[in-house]
Amino acid sequence: GINFIVSYYVEKNEPIPIEDCRKILRYTRIMNEIVDKVLHPEKMEKENHRLEKIKNEQMLMHGVIRELVSHYIGNDIMGINFIVSFYLDPKGEEPVPVGDAKKLLNYTQSMGAFLDKLRKATKKDVSF
Repeated sequence: GINFIVSYYVEKNEPIPIEDCRKILRYTRIMNEIVDKVLHPEKMEKENHRLEKIKNEQMLMHGVIRELVSHYIGNDIMGINFIVSFYLDPKGEEPVPVGDAKKLLNYTQSMGAFLDKLRKATKKDVSF
């Protein structure tokens, strides 16, 4: 969702409106929750069936992969959150300018590239 919102405005060379900035922050909160639950399955309650399987079968990530996910995805999410939050300052909300929107796009592309590499490196014939 974030990538689509940001790409749309970057392609039009327009700032991201405040309402779409709020959507981006909601998406980053959801992403943070998902990453936290994948890294810490014991925190899961009633989740969707894929996350439930991780908890019920006590599937844990290898320590190196946990570090990589935490570092790469966590940093990109924080970067997105930081930029958008700066412009949603309660004292005066502003749209995210195109220059900073391009930075947001870099973060989303960085996450996608990392996840693609991780998927290729850990590819197994496992289905949920």
